[in-house]
Amino acid sequence: MQRLFFGIAAVFVAISGVSGNLRAQADFKPKIELKLEYKDITQQQADTLLAQATAGLAQVMTYLGKQKLEGRIIIRVADSYTIPYSKWDQPRGNRVNGEILIPGNRVRGDVRGGPQRDWGRGPAIVHEIAHIVAPSGRRDRYLDEGLGVFIQEKFSPKGDKSYPNMGYDVHEETARALNELGKIIAMSELETERNARTFGPGRKVAYLQEGSFVRYLIESNGIEKFMQMYEGGSYEAAYGKAATSIYDEWIAFIRPMMGKFRY
Repeated sequence: MQRLFFGIAAVFVAISGVSGNLRAQADFKPKIELKLEYKDITQQQADTLLAQATAGLAQVMTYLGKQKLEGRIIIRVADSYTIPYSKWDQPRGNRVNGEILIPGNRVRGDVRGGPQRDWGRGPAIVHEIAHIVAPSGRRDRYLDEGLGVFIQEKFSPKGDKSYPNMGYDVHEETARALNELGKIIAMSELETERNARTFGPGRKVAYLQEGSFVRYLIESNGIEKFMQMYEGGSYEAAYGKAATSIYDEWIAFIRPMMGKFRY
């Protein structure tokens, strides 16, 4: 089965069917077509997912200053997919073309047992949307993944349990996970740690650290400076400091929180 919505119709579904805090996006009508193809979930679950995706798309595009984008995003849901995943063509001007693959159990919220028990019960849809509408183009993707985690925390609907923070405060979850791992991952090792395995605490901590770090940058200096650096600029130009110096500042920020979770 598939359901297809365009422009204004998609925004109307999101505003009328999700929550009041989405009405701020009512005046912005994304020119990106969202198409949902699904199996292994009910029509009601598909409608809810599409409403969340449409609302999230408007929010993310507005927040990141991407209102001029046009194109298409196809969302595919099936039990054959293991984790939420997105892929996209290299943007051409204001045109985007992407695809998001979501496991059916993440939409149903019935992840149980095995290594996936720690992988959340939500679709991480706005996280993946952020990757498509705002790829950094950098070889090291720690900022891309950090932005995805930050966007997910900021714009996911209430009660969302998506990986890696499962709906909890990203800073606190990062501090808790760092205590369990027993170390803070160096900036230069985040990409390696995240890609070293499919499941496990090290991968989860890498995602959390990236999300916490990006949130720290944005909340300390604003989204405009972050996007300046994210889209090809340097830390020095945006913040007047080297990346390692700012990372050390983040460590000094997060370390006191880690004490709350020592047993």
